[in-house]
Amino acid sequence: MTLLRVICASGGVIAVVLLMPATSLATPTNSTPPSFSANPQVGQAVTCQPGVWTTESGGQVTDTDFTWYLDSTSDPVYESDSGVNNTYVPTASELGHVLICEETVFDTGDDSTATAYSVASAAVLPVPSVTITQYSPALSGNIGENLAGVQVAVHLLRPTDLGSTTDQIASASTTTSADGSWTATLSPSVTGPADAFGAAGDQLTTEYSPPIAMPSVPVPASLTYADSGVFGPDGQMFQGDRSIISADGTTITSQSVTEPDCASLSFIIDGHTEPAAAAGTGNCQLSPSSAMSNADHVQAAYTGEYQGETVANLTTVSDVGLLGTGAVGAPTCTGDLVTGQVTCDQLDAGSFAVQLNGGTPIPLIVTPETEGGSNSIGVAFVNGLAPGVTLTLDETAPTVTTRHLTTLHLVNLRIDTAPDGSESGTCQPDKLFTGGPLCPASGAFPASLDAGTSLFDDLGGGNTLVNVPTLFNLVPSANDTVAGGTFTAYANLGNIGTTAQILASTQSVNLQIVPRGASTPVFNQDMTPGSDSVGPFEKLGVSGLAEGEYIANWLLTDSHGDTSTFTDSFVVQPADTGPAGKEGAQGKEGGPGPGGQQGVAGPQGTPGPQGSAGQQGATGPGGTPGPQGPAGKDGTSSLAKCVTKVTGKGTHKHTKLVCTVSVLAPGAQTATVRVSRGRTIVALGTATLHRGIARLTLHNLQALRRGRYLVTLVSGTGKRTSVTHAWLTTPGQ
Repeated sequence: MTLLRVICASGGVIAVVLLMPATSLATPTNSTPPSFSANPQVGQAVTCQPGVWTTESGGQVTDTDFTWYLDSTSDPVYESDSGVNNTYVPTASELGHVLICEETVFDTGDDSTATAYSVASAAVLPVPSVTITQYSPALSGNIGENLAGVQVAVHLLRPTDLGSTTDQIASASTTTSADGSWTATLSPSVTGPADAFGAAGDQLTTEYSPPIAMPSVPVPASLTYADSGVFGPDGQMFQGDRSIISADGTTITSQSVTEPDCASLSFIIDGHTEPAAAAGTGNCQLSPSSAMSNADHVQAAYTGEYQGETVANLTTVSDVGLLGTGAVGAPTCTGDLVTGQVTCDQLDAGSFAVQLNGGTPIPLIVTPETEGGSNSIGVAFVNGLAPGVTLTLDETAPTVTTRHLTTLHLVNLRIDTAPDGSESGTCQPDKLFTGGPLCPASGAFPASLDAGTSLFDDLGGGNTLVNVPTLFNLVPSANDTVAGGTFTAYANLGNIGTTAQILASTQSVNLQIVPRGASTPVFNQDMTPGSDSVGPFEKLGVSGLAEGEYIANWLLTDSHGDTSTFTDSFVVQPADTGPAGKEGAQGKEGGPGPGGQQGVAGPQGTPGPQGSAGQQGATGPGGTPGPQGPAGKDGTSSLAKCVTKVTGKGTHKHTKLVCTVSVLAPGAQTATVRVSRGRTIVALGTATLHRGIARLTLHNLQALRRGRYLVTLVSGTGKRTSVTHAWLTTPGQ
């Protein structure tokens, strides 16, 4: 209890004295000291996280202020005037020093105060910066301090299967100049074309080591840069992919970087950099002093703060597309090593040409990619496409460009396709299959993976493609019955291009016939190529087969060395003789359309006691295709419809894309098929067209995520090209 003592003093003054108990209330006790939110870096705010306190007063413990010290508690550098402000921004003069935070608290129960100190922080480090350019192996940066001789090691990592483990595919090493800057060029880890940052899932690591003569000097922490969604509102690292130029060339507008982040974006026009400004509509925009044309090289440079355990600045540079296309990114090209077809997209309505290794320009046939759209696609056939060559794209009208709009670097790719659709072959090490896995250092197809038929060009954004010719309308067909004696084996040839181009892309077709259950062939010859008004084919006379069951194996080898194997089983029946055979069966009715004709009757059977039925008459020629249907949704042709089908399980699982489409180019026999979502191509292949209708199947299509995909079909005869589109919506697999 509290006692009152009254004391009478001289002068008649009475004093009242409070007598307190011998034991007073305890001050706040600290059980966990304050700590730092991150390792301190120059120019970056670091937070002193409050400690954990207890009290026996029954009151509340609140912060009153924070004091910051440099190296020891005897040298305060900053003291806050309120418990709210618990952050501090280290200066360049404090580089290499450690920070200590002192927290002071107040106990409302007994009006007492207490303090606690943090453990010393890590040394204050500089903030490094790195600049990368899409599809370029050149790198540059600054360690954030004026220090020469700092060792910089850079490694380019690429996922082996888009999201799993990564392989180091390129590296570089250099040292800083006196101002802390550095430059380097990536060198590939295996023999082959240079590798560059720009493929899906790429990662770039930077490691810094002190100069040998100054081992204790502070250097930036190691960091891994990746497209993890920290750059821009939609996670785009390369802002050129989301910037467009108006048709009149007067403005460049970013569709991803918006106010108030315009200060982080600038546009580079022919090497001259100008900052973007707010457009008043939420977008960031630049209106240069003079109008641009496609001859101007326009890039977007975006600087973002990369935040992890440490902070760094990353500037990414990438090309902006052509004038007025509204396209997502700059033009890219795909080259087919078998057919020689080159396809370039993201074009405008101008005239364009490609050059093989700087040779004679070859014009492209340019058509709109969608009906009424401003984005176009160009196609040409180029002789001499092979691994190691380059193709450059230029505009020839209305602007004659002296700078290349894109460069395609063709790499090694060879494919062998088995009857079940599985693929093997060789590929360029460390290059990504389009929408698929990484080609291993051995150059062999990745095991147990449906790799695909194209490799991504990380130096230009295009693709190296292999369109292996196909066989269809096989004779003998599956489960067919043929009479003993002599018959003609037959197969139609299909691929992109004219009849002459398809025949030129086919090196040989070998037919091997093996008795069922045996391994030694009883017939093994190359077929003879030919053509008629319908198109190219292979045929061969077969004789000497005894009665029984057989397996027919066709092995197609194309001009590039790729192979495709087709297998059918059939039965040989004995050839009967007798005095009176039955009349041969009537031929089938001709196909639909005004040109259809009735088939002729088969020949009469050989005389004998009981003659066999004559051969069936040939099918009459089909009618001419009907007129093109009206345009469907999204500007695509309503005459094209596509669905996906999945068969098999586990490693034998196969996804097929099946489309039905009317032929738009008269006389065309094949079509190029591309399945894409945005800028990403998930499948490439070919379709064989027959009598005006194409029913195509893409085997080993990668598993599609839930969403909407654009199917682009390009058909042509070499003189005229047509483009058809269909939308494919998949629920995901």
